[in-house]
Amino acid sequence: MRIIDKKDILFCATTLFTKSLDYQKKQLDIFFTESEKIIIDGNHNWPTVWYEWIDESLNSNKEWIIHIDEDCFILDNQPIFEEINKMIDNDFGISGCPDGHHEYRSCNHMAINSFFMILRRE
Repeated sequence: MRIIDKKDILFCATTLFTKSLDYQKKQLDIFFTESEKIIIDGNHNWPTVWYEWIDESLNSNKEWIIHIDEDCFILDNQPIFEEINKMIDNDFGISGCPDGHHEYRSCNHMAINSFFMILRRE
């Protein structure tokens, strides 16, 4: 397995500043101290504010962008490194969990839920 430099990872979260965000930030600081983190204030312009993280990430030169909801908690960094290695091995540009047929995404079972997704920037 390749060693992924944590400095090459950018975490982005669009948040409503719930209590979950504080816990998530603590976990990210434990497992990804060297990684950059961007917090987008989701209390305005909903739902279009959700896309602001894309604009913010384009200003970064990080190879890996991880979008994470404020109520998604990282308990170990090893599975993330394993997934990034799988993406490298298979030449994947994006990886994430399936949407689960949410109505506002037109019930597309192939859509990726942004709860947790990894993007490779090339």
